[in-house]
Amino acid sequence: MTLAIQLALHHRGGDGPAVPNIAGAGAAPAATSSAGAQAHVYGTGADAQDVASLASGAAGVAIAPLRPSAFTHPIAEYRAYARASARTLAARAAALERALATGDTGTSRAAWARADSSWRRVGAAYGALGALGDAIGGDAGGLARIEHGLWPGAAPRHLLPAARRLRTDVARLRAVLAGSAITPLDYATRAHEILEDVQRDDFGSTVPSDSGVRATADGIAATRVVLRTLAPVLAGRGDALAVSRASLDRLAATVAKIRRAHGGAYPRVATLSRTEREHLLGELGAALQGLSGVPDELETAVPPRPARIPAR
Repeated sequence: MTLAIQLALHHRGGDGPAVPNIAGAGAAPAATSSAGAQAHVYGTGADAQDVASLASGAAGVAIAPLRPSAFTHPIAEYRAYARASARTLAARAAALERALATGDTGTSRAAWARADSSWRRVGAAYGALGALGDAIGGDAGGLARIEHGLWPGAAPRHLLPAARRLRTDVARLRAVLAGSAITPLDYATRAHEILEDVQRDDFGSTVPSDSGVRATADGIAATRVVLRTLAPVLAGRGDALAVSRASLDRLAATVAKIRRAHGGAYPRVATLSRTEREHLLGELGAALQGLSGVPDELETAVPPRPARIPAR
């Protein structure tokens, strides 16, 4: 069987010299030591047995670790998308303030839903925005305060101070996104965490707007953006990208079917039939299972080598 040779450019703690990683049938067996110590391979913290174990698959690693620099372009591409989304959010935050000023609850709820969707579609940056992210979309942030006011039905005009603060915070978002720190590890895991957050936070009885169906659609959209930016990095490293895309397609089809059954609108979770709810949550769980392979295929470090068995 043909030997597959992969050159893994890896250096613990950053970019460094190339370290050969040979994987596939016919790879060399793990190196052994007769002197009780291994020579270290130049440019790494690994000795010869570490490298040989990786080559043979003895360490359980099927693919070579990535350089952190492999994420530079995907993160830059995401920043451009997120800053454009922030511009849309700014317009919708201003529209929400105007809607609240009319005093009409229905108009205000619809405007809030549009602003909330824009925030959710920013997607991968939540954890990188610090206090500003909390002020916009945190549990006590502007969007949450307005949501808790509009449901079950506070007077919309009473929520104008929160809306003004939200508009001010959102106006800062594009500048913060340009310089916020997004690490390769954070970015790789967000592909899975966006919808995981939806599953955890948006289907409980404590969600005032009961908007889990819409939140799922927004999560799908944000996750697809992250996967699109990561596609060149994931290419050839396994099947996580294909599996993730297929599972997202099935989840999106489920959401679309539910919308059609409810007149084209995103229904409240409480109005779903038992079958609709079970199907939606089942496909959401399946999508998360599919996405769980993405971080594994984007490792930037060699996992610790299993402990050696002492010689008798």
